[in-house]
Amino acid sequence: MGVSIAAILLPLAGAVVMLLLPSRAMPADFLPADRTIALFSQIHEIDRFPMLKTVPFTNTTVAVAFLDLGSGAIAGVLFEPAPFPSTLPFAISVSDPRANMLLRNIQHPLSRDPSFRLLAPSKNFMRPWAYLHVPTFGTLFSLDRPVVYVPSKTGFDLSMGAKDAREYFSPLEMSPPRLFESPLFILHSSDAAAHFSLMTSFLNDEPSTVMESVLRTLLKATFGPDVSPAYDLLPLLEYETALHVAEDPRTHALQFVLIGSTAQSTEKSATIDRIFQSMTRELRTIRHVSRTFDDKYVFRGVAADESLLSRQSSLSGTWKIESVTQTETKQRVLLARSGNHFILSNAPDAFARALAINTSEVRDSLEPLPASVGLMERSSGEQFLKEHLPTLFAGHPLGTGTGKYIQWQLLRSGAKLTLRVKE
Repeated sequence: MGVSIAAILLPLAGAVVMLLLPSRAMPADFLPADRTIALFSQIHEIDRFPMLKTVPFTNTTVAVAFLDLGSGAIAGVLFEPAPFPSTLPFAISVSDPRANMLLRNIQHPLSRDPSFRLLAPSKNFMRPWAYLHVPTFGTLFSLDRPVVYVPSKTGFDLSMGAKDAREYFSPLEMSPPRLFESPLFILHSSDAAAHFSLMTSFLNDEPSTVMESVLRTLLKATFGPDVSPAYDLLPLLEYETALHVAEDPRTHALQFVLIGSTAQSTEKSATIDRIFQSMTRELRTIRHVSRTFDDKYVFRGVAADESLLSRQSSLSGTWKIESVTQTETKQRVLLARSGNHFILSNAPDAFARALAINTSEVRDSLEPLPASVGLMERSSGEQFLKEHLPTLFAGHPLGTGTGKYIQWQLLRSGAKLTLRVKE
């Protein structure tokens, strides 16, 4: 019985193709780096991306990708397990025939792209993940660089590459303290100013402008109208900083502790003095007065009374402490200095806990700390968004978890930055 030439050549051709493919080929080997705007792996376990609703994937789908066809057109690419027998690792289908031309003429596959290689999990990674390189993402976010999103049972990781030397963030030198029993918000950061700039760079113009405006209003309400968030506060956050915020259970007013460093800068030291004085001026010194003239005319009004403020100076170890107390309301503003370090607060008990922290204490673990850690009380965060950013965040819950707090860490490994969120 004769054997056709085709019967011999087809298996040989298939063998050649398999030899030319990387060992254990992956979908990124078949996608053009310059046209791929998204790649989703283990897609049936990811449900946060509206674009996936346009693709009819199943539980056996290996991956889904989206290609930029130009002029605003996007094509979906579906990777399914190859039918047996097959010489190729995947069965590939597209939603637009124009995508076939891109897939047939790949000069630089996504798998060899430096950003993808830095961020993407290894081939043996079996959990779902997504590579995203899209200029806009919904109504809130814009991505100025590729990112990789990896969900987990308790939250997600979002990884990106550092754009310049300033984003090679240093790790924290101290483990974050806990100063309030029930904090609303904690941020402990090696460079809060740079971290804030990084996070706001992922917001579209409108939400970024609104967010900055709301924060500016809140900061002025806390530190006084004479303090500039941009020129006074942000420069103080260029070094390791801890900010703790809570609600006074008695008055429901916000309390805070700010711990930081002036780094031997006389200008920043003067800024701390100016903020302290601004907060002191915000303490109410108005007293109601009543005067009678000619034994018949009664004048009632208000007048400033500096005697309502009690000023004290003291020492605690290496800390030099200044405090101002409003004698009627018992409101206090406290400032402590030790070398280049400072603690500023309006919460006496938490301030005392901060003073007791031994900054030279050796940590239990030698593992490097994150560049930033923090948490936010879930219900208060959602209430804040509802009150101050209703048009931007209406109906958006803070995460999918049910715990009291949302926690995060910002980690750096070489040029790779990872925001790890526990929902």
